[in-house]
Amino acid sequence: MRSSTALVITDDESLLMGIRQILTEHNIEINESEEWEGPYLGEENISYFIIDESILETANDIRIPQTSALIGLVRKRSFESARQWMKLGAKEIIIVPDEIEQLNAALQKNTPHLLGQDHDSADDYLAFEGAGKVRAFYSAKGGTGKTLIASMVSQNLQIQCNKSVILIDLNVQFGGVEVVFGIEPQRSYIDLLPVIEELSVSHVHNVAVKEENTGIHVLLSPSNPEQTEMVTDQLITRIIRTCRNYFDEVVLDLPSGFTSITFTALNEATHIYYLLNPDSLSVRSLKHTINQFRRYQIGNRDNLFLIINRKNIKSELTEKNIEHLTDLPIAGSIRADFYGVQPYLNMGKPFYQKRNDKGASKTAQDVKTMVKKSIVKGG
Repeated sequence: MRSSTALVITDDESLLMGIRQILTEHNIEINESEEWEGPYLGEENISYFIIDESILETANDIRIPQTSALIGLVRKRSFESARQWMKLGAKEIIIVPDEIEQLNAALQKNTPHLLGQDHDSADDYLAFEGAGKVRAFYSAKGGTGKTLIASMVSQNLQIQCNKSVILIDLNVQFGGVEVVFGIEPQRSYIDLLPVIEELSVSHVHNVAVKEENTGIHVLLSPSNPEQTEMVTDQLITRIIRTCRNYFDEVVLDLPSGFTSITFTALNEATHIYYLLNPDSLSVRSLKHTINQFRRYQIGNRDNLFLIINRKNIKSELTEKNIEHLTDLPIAGSIRADFYGVQPYLNMGKPFYQKRNDKGASKTAQDVKTMVKKSIVKGG
């Protein structure tokens, strides 16, 4: 007796032969078609929809039951292709014919009795080579300027590097990003809770604010203290993973406390930037944080970097002093420039007006240099 059913849609006969063999080995009944005849919202008896990318060019209204798994077949690795499949809700993308054997793993992972359940494993999102970077900005010590630097880096990546960027403010209750961009808070990621099980990038777009001067999408934190307890690890994980498969760059502004939200976000990050002011108190907080990171296996993939912020001639410690005190690689050293930065914050204006704009303040200039030399080139 067949345990489940798959609908394979492709006009490539040689590819179809390989898929037939794999599905037969998994005791899966096979239905075949050369064109999309959906939507198939009522076809809950079909466990797997295996669709060739060539079908997307002519298909309309690609929707399937929530209990089914969509598996896309593509000919080459492409971030744009990954985005398109992500919008459609694909569980897996397989490079054919080279990686057709990966269909075995996809079928095992997306078995019918597991579909629709909650997953928190690292493989529960669209893991596709070339997916967007997740850059987390963190400091255990408050007041180091991480929100400002995260915002400046976001503007640099969007304007100077032509990347699609979303900045997510994870400073629950207190926020801060809205001040930098001059945004009036209306909606926050707490509004995504009702659609958490079927979260897609269209839901994120509905809640995020697209900043008109820079084009950056900003996802704000809830400002109502009563809503803070509603922010779960699952919500944060799903938001980051959904955004990662659509945007080139996902920038996270993290709270200073080492909370479950911080832990979840740091584990999702591909790059972690620790903001350090050049003084002994900040260094002490850094050393304590590194011990915590090691305990929880954070930053153990050579993805933890240091940013020295608010450097000036009166600083207690120099960059060389800090190099002797820690073995973390330094991504950049940012000069303090209160009077150069403050007018932009007061007016909610972007720190960079156009491509190749070096920035009006010393801080903005140093951030641009850091992004060009360390962040973009460093991956």
